[in-house]
Amino acid sequence: MARTLHNVGLRVGLTVASSEPACHAACIVLLGSAEPAPAPECRPLLSLLVTMASRMPAGHLSLEAGMTCMPYKMQALRLLEAVCDQDHDRVRGIYQSMADQDTEDLNQEHEIGWRTLTNIVTTSSVSILLAGS
Repeated sequence: MARTLHNVGLRVGLTVASSEPACHAACIVLLGSAEPAPAPECRPLLSLLVTMASRMPAGHLSLEAGMTCMPYKMQALRLLEAVCDQDHDRVRGIYQSMADQDTEDLNQEHEIGWRTLTNIVTTSSVSILLAGS
């Protein structure tokens, strides 16, 4: 279940971020472009994945489940959902909670997708927080 959540979460997260106006500037800076991906509406799926992750026992989202940085990655999906909703309070709370989580393994070469997604989402969240100040 954790592997499915990991793989589907990355794909859905990148699709939502690439078509989300709040992530537009971050996509340009980090990807070199911000053309929306031609994909069906994935926002409801993002919400479903966030709900599923919140109901999973912590052990399923740990390194023992074979996935690295899963708590951080799932928080990134929650943050993306808050960015899409333009919910400043949720963005602030989730962004601050992510500061203490382990991200060292995101530097591995095979984590480029999650590293890109989390960079887009955190950059977009900082932009929202600065705009709301």
